[in-house]
Amino acid sequence: MRLIKLLLLMIFISFFTDSYSQFDANIKYGAHISSIITVGTINGLDAIKTPVTSHLIEASIGYDLNPVLNISAGLSYKKKGFGLEYTLEEKILGLTIPLGLRAELDIKSLSIPIKLKYKLPIVGLESYAFGGGGYSFHFDSKIKTSANIIGNIDIAEIPTNKLINKGEGFAHIGLGITSPFGKGKLFGEISYETSLLNYTSELILDLPIRNRGITVGVGYSMSF
Repeated sequence: MRLIKLLLLMIFISFFTDSYSQFDANIKYGAHISSIITVGTINGLDAIKTPVTSHLIEASIGYDLNPVLNISAGLSYKKKGFGLEYTLEEKILGLTIPLGLRAELDIKSLSIPIKLKYKLPIVGLESYAFGGGGYSFHFDSKIKTSANIIGNIDIAEIPTNKLINKGEGFAHIGLGITSPFGKGKLFGEISYETSLLNYTSELILDLPIRNRGITVGVGYSMSF
């Protein structure tokens, strides 16, 4: 929470900076690949865990602090979680049939990302690096189970109730590139995000499992 307060303070201060100030509106669409970081006694999950891929949509408003620095805040939607997969071999009518079992943690996430962008001094290329943090609100979290024999068969969806935290703070870093297009700019971004909290509630079951993910997206920006 200290990180979020600091970034919000930076936004407030930015409104009193010099004449370089300029706003921009941004919309981005892309893909988010969500996974987990495990530590301690559950490192055995690494052998069977798989990522979860989802759509991402993000809208934000940015503000130029000076010719090379921009700060922005927005709203984004994506799915987070991870999967666990295990394959068994069963004999059916004398034939060895592989049976795949999968459990997937599915969490819908509405996030407030805050970014501080720095324009990179690369001649002939409009690029930037960014870093920051934010907060994600979790909803409709559940565990989805399925089996794969010939095709994929859904088994059940199990609500997580109060097991999964309702939200989490996160930090992220990334790189972007822009190109003029019409009255604005097209841009592409790649970023890495890591949670600052465990997925599960300390009041019920505090497992050392934290979210992490990679986002790749393209978007359009207009200044005003």
